Amino acid sequence: MDHSHARQNTVEIGEIHLDLGFACVRVMEDGLCFNICKLENSYLLNSQVEDLDVRIQNYIPPHLGYACRFWIAHIEGIKFHYGLGKEVEAFFKERVLFWMEVLSLLKTMNNAPGYFAGIAEWMKVSLVH
Repeated sequence: MDHSHARQNTVEIGEIHLDLGFACVRVMEDGLCFNICKLENSYLLNSQVEDLDVRIQNYIPPHLGYACRFWIAHIEGIKFHYGLGKEVEAFFKERVLFWMEVLSLLKTMNNAPGYFAGIAEWMKVSLVH
């Protein structure tokens, strides 16, 4: 059996995770902003905003929601990459609070501790070098 043809058609999952990790971070860099759903009052609980579902649908497009929920899963799927690490570092300096707002709006804030632990573990490699 000739395995050379099969090797040509294989997908390197690490490369896919790297590409998706970069893509997700860039989507969040471009799409996240302060008060993304244009709420008039920041003192209300999400459950007290009557039209929150409509606002989420209008202001958080599906690709941004995906990026916010799954970027760390893609990054955890690869070894540390310096270029991506620099983008993640900039993201945490500039956009982390906006990301947390979206997690809250999408009702996935309970996953935040795991997200932070995962990214911290991945970034540890950069401290060694």
